[in-house]
Amino acid sequence: MTEYRTLEAQQDAVKVITGCIDAVNSEKELPYKLGTLTVSYITKFLAEYRKLIEKDIKKAEKDAEAAGDAETVIKIWAANKENGYRAYPPEFEVMFWNVAGEALRIPDGKPNHEYQTKFGFDTFEQAALFIESVNVPDAVQVSINDECYDVYPAELQVKGNKMQERSRLDFDDVRSFCISKNLYTRGTNEEYTRLANMLFYWQETGQDIDTAKLQIVAQNILDHSDTEYELESLMFSLKREAVITSYCVAEH
Repeated sequence: MTEYRTLEAQQDAVKVITGCIDAVNSEKELPYKLGTLTVSYITKFLAEYRKLIEKDIKKAEKDAEAAGDAETVIKIWAANKENGYRAYPPEFEVMFWNVAGEALRIPDGKPNHEYQTKFGFDTFEQAALFIESVNVPDAVQVSINDECYDVYPAELQVKGNKMQERSRLDFDDVRSFCISKNLYTRGTNEEYTRLANMLFYWQETGQDIDTAKLQIVAQNILDHSDTEYELESLMFSLKREAVITSYCVAEH
């Protein structure tokens, strides 16, 4: 063991040593005076000393894992990740938050571990499967690399097949809507035909009508109408009266 007995001291030492080596390699000013030692000796000494500290951190990590001290393990993982020794969590970091914005400790199901606040996974699929398997006590928010998702207790989760919403916008329904609202009165036959062809194409290719597509249609109608409709209210009315929504079992 080196003279650095605590994790915090190890971290500080690693930062200083890493800074010294980087400074020597880039021929920049060292962070503190090292006397009259030669650059080659300094570089060799610091590299060997860093190996000893890395060994200490790995030993501390194993001791913490054997003792089942999840908090200490998490701190060591974070220290290693910060200093670039071992990127843990490997790729996708998952963290649970409660409604108060506090880190939520979740059972991890591993030997010698009871609860953790952070989990690491090599792939997004692994992270997603883990999130689905966790039965949280209340609705919580999950962060995967800063992307947030909502997770609900088991009794509030979807049971059986997951359903998918499908929305379509038929040209005949749009035409009926415009006639009933006295819209598209300033459009030419050519402009009206272009709108119709776009709707036919979406329908023939089985494309869902999302917000972006609905906005395109609504804006086109507004541009060719004398109306007091605002874009937002026209989109709402168009969706309510012309968009047909159906549900089916989601494809896997």
